Amino acid sequence: MGTGGAQFGLQSEGDLQLLFVLYSVGFVAIFACVTLLYGHAYRRRDALGLSVYERHEAAMLARHYGLFVLVGLLSIALAVLGWGLTIGAPGFIYALLGPLCGVHGWWSGERAPERDLVPDEDLALGAAAKNDQGLEGEHEESSLVA
Repeated sequence: MGTGGAQFGLQSEGDLQLLFVLYSVGFVAIFACVTLLYGHAYRRRDALGLSVYERHEAAMLARHYGLFVLVGLLSIALAVLGWGLTIGAPGFIYALLGPLCGVHGWWSGERAPERDLVPDEDLALGAAAKNDQGLEGEHEESSLVA
């Protein structure tokens, strides 16, 4: 199959700039959704009956995925400004995720409640609240329908 003489690939620095921006916009959109979902769970922690440990996890994961959003936004800024396009700086900037997430994970771990030391009643609180709200029953019914 021929391409009808059409050329594909990057034809200019502007194409490279657009490639980095489009990739990063998608990356930011996905991880912004995940960040917002964890943030929403944390804000609704009482209504959801989250245990102390689950509350910590929801807040930690909202921050964790927020770092992804920040790095994606930094990549967009580099691409739009044209800084380091020819060496791929807007792509290489994603390498910051490893150290940033590692430091954040260590920092969050230092502040995490000990899972073994959390009272059993607190761990059971999440399941009990879900049962009281009928959430488990809805889940079972929806799985039967699907």
